[in-house]
Amino acid sequence: MAAPWRILSRHCLLECRDCGQQISLTTGTIFENTKKLLCDWFRALFEVAVHKTGVSAAHIARVMGFSENTGLNWLRKLRAVTVNPEREPLSGEVEADTIFFNVQDEYEKGVEVPVAVAIEVERNTDKWGREHAMPGRARMGLLENQSAEAMGEFLKKNVARGSTLVTDGGTEFMADAASHVKHKPEVTGQDWERARARMARLNLFVANFKMWLRGTFHQSPHERLLQYYMEEHCFRHNRRKSKSPLKPLQRLLELACRLKAPKWRELQNPTFKPT
Repeated sequence: MAAPWRILSRHCLLECRDCGQQISLTTGTIFENTKKLLCDWFRALFEVAVHKTGVSAAHIARVMGFSENTGLNWLRKLRAVTVNPEREPLSGEVEADTIFFNVQDEYEKGVEVPVAVAIEVERNTDKWGREHAMPGRARMGLLENQSAEAMGEFLKKNVARGSTLVTDGGTEFMADAASHVKHKPEVTGQDWERARARMARLNLFVANFKMWLRGTFHQSPHERLLQYYMEEHCFRHNRRKSKSPLKPLQRLLELACRLKAPKWRELQNPTFKPT
C-alpha cells in the first residue's frame, strides 16, 4: 500500500492515494472536528484531571476564556472518555447495593432512578497487626428498573467470576446472570447500626458522590447524563491514591486519544443514552 498524500493546505490531513479518502490525525478522538487549538484541549484536560473535587462548566469557561456553553460541551465530552473499555472487573470481596438518586427528566421535573453500586473491599494490616477494611475500586451503573435481570447484567459486566458479593439480601441479586459470583447476604433487618457498619465502604462512597454533586455542580443532573457523572466520580475515586497528580492526567490523555466522544447535538437529544 502506497504512502498517503499529505494535504499541505490543511494541517495534519492525509489523503489515500487509492480511494481518495481523507483522514486527520485527530479522527476517532475527542478532538475530531474541533475548531480550537489542541493546546486549549490539553489545558482543559489538566484542569479536569488535577482538581480532586472536580470542576464545573463555569470554571472551564472562566479559565479558558470560552462561553459557558462551550465549557459545558467540553466537560461533557471529557466525562464521556473517563472509562477505559478494557478495564478489569472488580474481584475479591465486593460490596453491592441498589440506591436511588434524584435527577431531572426531559421535562426538568425531579424523578428517582435506581443506580447499582459495587465497590471492592481492601483489607490491610497495620504495624500493630490490626486489620482494616478500606474501600477499593468502585463501579456505578444506571439501571432501567429495579429488577434482578438489570442488576444481573450490571454484575456480569463489572464483577469478576468467583468473587464474593456482600449484599443486604435483596431479591435483585438473585438473577441467573449473577450466578458467576458467590452471594453472601447480610440481612440486618431493623438493626441500622449493624447495617451501616457492614456496608460502611459502600455507604461512604455513595455519600461522597452525593456531596460531590452538590458541592461542585449545585444541582441534580439530567437523567440522560447521570451515567457520565458517575463515571467521572469513579475515575477520581479509583485514582485517589496516586502519588503524583499527573497520573490521572496521563490516563485521561490516553483515553482522550483513543476514544470518541458524542457530539453536542447528540448530548442535547432528550432520548440520548450513554453507551
